[in-house]
Amino acid sequence: MRAQVFSRGENKLKEIEITDLNKPEINEKFVSKWQNILNLITDMIEVSAALIMKINAESIEVFLKSQNESNPYNTGEENIIGDGLYCETVLAENKELYIKNALKNKVWKDNPDVGLDMISYYGLPISWPDQKSFGTICILDNKSLELQSKDKKLLQEFKRIIEEDLELLIKQTELSDQKKLFENLFNKSLEGILLMDQDYNVLKANPKFEEIFGYSEDELLANNIENFIIPESEKEDFYKYKNQVLKNKNVEVEVKRKTKTGKIKYFSLHVIKVELLTGKVGIYAVYDDITARKKKDREIKEIKERLELAIRGANVGVWDWNFKTDELNFNENWANMLEYDLEELENDVKTWRDLVFAEDKENIDRSLKEHFEGRKEFYENEHRIQTKSGELKWIRGIGKIVERDQEGNPLRLVGIHLDINDQKHQEKQIKYLLYKDSLTDLYNRRFFEEEMKRLDTERQLPVSIIMADVNGLKIINDSFGHQKGDELLVKTAEILKSSLRDEDILARQGGDEFAIILPQTSKKDAQNIINRINEKCENTENDELTVSIALGLAAKQKPEPDLTEILKQADNEMYQNKLSESRSTKSKIVKSLVNTLNEKSNETKEHSERMSGLAYKFGKFLELNNSQLHRLSLLGTLHDIGMITIPESILNKAGKLTEIEWEVVKKHPETGFEIASSSEEFVTIAEDIYAHHERWDGSGYPRQLQGENIPYLARIITIVDAYDVMTHAAPYKEAVSKNEALEEIRECAGSQFEPELADGFIKFMENDLI
Repeated sequence: MRAQVFSRGENKLKEIEITDLNKPEINEKFVSKWQNILNLITDMIEVSAALIMKINAESIEVFLKSQNESNPYNTGEENIIGDGLYCETVLAENKELYIKNALKNKVWKDNPDVGLDMISYYGLPISWPDQKSFGTICILDNKSLELQSKDKKLLQEFKRIIEEDLELLIKQTELSDQKKLFENLFNKSLEGILLMDQDYNVLKANPKFEEIFGYSEDELLANNIENFIIPESEKEDFYKYKNQVLKNKNVEVEVKRKTKTGKIKYFSLHVIKVELLTGKVGIYAVYDDITARKKKDREIKEIKERLELAIRGANVGVWDWNFKTDELNFNENWANMLEYDLEELENDVKTWRDLVFAEDKENIDRSLKEHFEGRKEFYENEHRIQTKSGELKWIRGIGKIVERDQEGNPLRLVGIHLDINDQKHQEKQIKYLLYKDSLTDLYNRRFFEEEMKRLDTERQLPVSIIMADVNGLKIINDSFGHQKGDELLVKTAEILKSSLRDEDILARQGGDEFAIILPQTSKKDAQNIINRINEKCENTENDELTVSIALGLAAKQKPEPDLTEILKQADNEMYQNKLSESRSTKSKIVKSLVNTLNEKSNETKEHSERMSGLAYKFGKFLELNNSQLHRLSLLGTLHDIGMITIPESILNKAGKLTEIEWEVVKKHPETGFEIASSSEEFVTIAEDIYAHHERWDGSGYPRQLQGENIPYLARIITIVDAYDVMTHAAPYKEAVSKNEALEEIRECAGSQFEPELADGFIKFMENDLI
């Protein structure tokens, strides 16, 4: 079952797998235990509330709450998914969430939990053993929450306990289901089944056994089967099988047994030793009545012989190998399959073996030996044979010994060859689709995981793993669209691939993550590979798409732990490196976007430079502090960064924009907001960028903000922007004079511009304070 939950951090819905209808109910024992956990948490950490939340298809439920008086929540309360509770983001991101004070964070200040005065939060996801979401365990408080490491570890330990309880609950349910299933299979089985003690006294018989042998349950119980179903002719074998079973050897044989009326029947008998509930040794025997099948054995044998003869006339390659003379005769189809005429081939084994691909001969010999020794009923093998034109063709050979000498040695082997070349090519294509990433043509996660298992051997030590995560992919996707993001991923894949050796395994794990296995590679040598990757990334700094990768490295020196743990270590190091590099990387990407925008439109570059200088001077006139002046100047430079996504044909259009083109242009404040928000260096002006086309009377775009709801710096830059646009020519208009522009600003005060700021700007300009 799936549900869509709202991630406030990413401001979007995410689909997750949740508790399905097959999951068992939480029993009272676990409910009581979890209740004690919640009460213990509030006592130890001293918070207002501790909760276990459970996600359902359309709501999130307070499954359990701590019983302290300060807890404002009620057990059983439900919130509709999408309300934006703290726990929704925990579920959406599937990781811990720690909010010291929601009132200081615009993302969280209006969530429903704050409505209950719960302004601080720490929560962890809880999952079923199959990784489907159960819900969360969390603490909330009505004051800022400063958690210590020990407090987090406490909740993480309780999360572990709850998930272990869920796993135990699943196992208990499965055990109960298995017991019911066993009883059902035992009673409804189409084979007769006996459960006996180690002396073969009957403890239990199923209805089918009673039906086959004609005995009632009372006649069977506590009686020894030797006394009533074993014929005298079978007793010697019975004792032999009995001893084998007691020595832990499973027995599968065909036997004769007698019914209550004395009738002899044939059975396929399977006997194993089991442990009874009492702890004593028991015997479990399954009787499959094959009497009717035995009667038909001769018919089946005759049919097989006729089929083998019929195959010779079918449209397949037929061969007949005489071991006495070493002659190997082929039919016309066999020769034609290899592009020969029959008369072109010598009738001997050497002719055939000379055509077989050298690497496949050992495999053929092994298959022949298994059949000769009786371990396989048929000879069957897939191998490659060289055709007359020199190409290799895949063939499936099937054969059977039809004649042996008195010692059992094979005298004659007859078989067929089937052309499976097309099938093999299809299998290869399917394997490619199964193991390749279609975008980058690298291996995918499935192949990578299988290779990890294959390479996790002492012979491959030391093994190093590199995890790689592309920096700034979201910015590129938001700015240029996913097509450019895909180009960045392909470019990254090329850099990684060109930095590796032939024996290294490179795979795209999904999204912006790549993983590399380096067999027989020390950590020092792996670091040299990382250095090569970084050097190649640095060479892209002046490209339209700059490649920046966060890398993590871990190495396995000894047999333990397994490579899965090494992968986690590399992933953790990569994550830490990504965090430490994130700020500078994102700033570089944003600056690169500015340069790209300037290259698209020289007018935009000059406009931004004039705006930055004029805004700074007007800000000084308004007596802004240094921080505000810096932000205002930066806003002048970056206010139109969102135009990076607008085609040059629109940016540089000489005539009037169409309605559709205008709608494209009107999206640039929101795009600019998203780009600036991605970088800590520019996030301080993100809201101002978002609002720089709003109007004082509320008729602007994109959010129709009004009056003082428009950020102060955005109100300033709106006036500066309008003045600069009016006084400088563009492809679609002529410039106006300074006085005409100031008169326009005066007329638009109160509608487009804040009156007081408009008046200040006019005085600033008229007094030549620039």
